[in-house]
Amino acid sequence: MRCDLHSYFGELATKLPLAGQRGLPFSAETLSELPEHLESDQLVVLKRYHDYEGIRADQLLFCADKATYQRLGLLILSVVFRPEVPRSHLALTSPSSDVKNLIVEYAGSTSRGGGYRTRPDRFLFHMEPVKTHPWTTESLDLFGLPKFVLTNLKEFVVTDEDRARRDTVKGFGNDDASVKLADLLLRIGSPDNATDEVVLEGEGGFRGVGIHSAEVGFYLPGSSAWPLTSAVE
Repeated sequence: MRCDLHSYFGELATKLPLAGQRGLPFSAETLSELPEHLESDQLVVLKRYHDYEGIRADQLLFCADKATYQRLGLLILSVVFRPEVPRSHLALTSPSSDVKNLIVEYAGSTSRGGGYRTRPDRFLFHMEPVKTHPWTTESLDLFGLPKFVLTNLKEFVVTDEDRARRDTVKGFGNDDASVKLADLLLRIGSPDNATDEVVLEGEGGFRGVGIHSAEVGFYLPGSSAWPLTSAVE
């Protein structure tokens, strides 16, 4: 078994607050510098699709235990807050995983229009309850929702054969979107979380992902979908 997520983020994950505890701040000072390439056999991502009245949407099923989800959230925060590492390549080495590469990117600043740009400074994490459709009651900025692009390592998909062989997911948008996703993963992975299935749908369902994104489900052991997902052993 090899999981660099646990090696790099295991100690930091022990400091994450439980429900009712004081929030934990994240910034460039609290997050370690990372190599550009990591590996994990503890995360499985399967490819599926979802039809909405004849319109087919890509669907990605993430399968992992709580600890792995939290460490993936910490990886996303490290990319957002450490601009010297704008891209991290996580190789998914489990033979059960259809997706073999997870690319986490953030350019270092976010365009806000009119030539104005912002850089992330600080994020304060509090443990809060998790819903199956987590953001349905919020007023959503579509560019502030995470985006999951199913592609290949060359990011060049032209033919039907190319499309069938896509094995890479690239994400997750601007800093708002990336931190929103990281926050969700930290909460999914908390010992206090009682929700074992979280679904982010596109415009055809309960909105949870950005424009032109694949839909995504996050599943924990014991969820109703877990036996159907060839999940992590």
